[in-house]
Amino acid sequence: MARTLLSRVSASVAGCAASEGGGVYAVDCVDLDIDDSILTQNSAQIGGGIYVGSTDQSEVSLFLNDSTLSGNEATTGGGLWIGASWSSILDTVISGNMAESGGGIAISGGVYIYSSSGADTEISANMAESGGGAWLETDAWLYVDTVNWG
Repeated sequence: MARTLLSRVSASVAGCAASEGGGVYAVDCVDLDIDDSILTQNSAQIGGGIYVGSTDQSEVSLFLNDSTLSGNEATTGGGLWIGASWSSILDTVISGNMAESGGGIAISGGVYIYSSSGADTEISANMAESGGGAWLETDAWLYVDTVNWG
């Protein structure tokens, strides 16, 4: 099966709503690359700003770089819901998002969060009943290196 690469550079997605992925919805056979983008004031049941995952257990990846996710709302994953097998978040601000579980990020796969210069990645002021910054499902993993958790 051919892989699909979705790349959006310098985009702004605001005020959108859906049942999954209020701002961006990417599922099955997708390598999603979001760079220098703003996703704000989006809403969904799952993944207010971004929903990325797989329904058929295929390898799916997300690379989120130099972007901002703010003011998004969802039941699960206010900023984003990651069901990808591998994800990377670099130099990105995830702030002011709301959900019942995972105000900033809800993780069902694996995520590596880091900063290139020491303090450029920030996860702060997200609100949730469980996991204000990040919420992990069973068997999910999160590796954090040099991140400002506010």
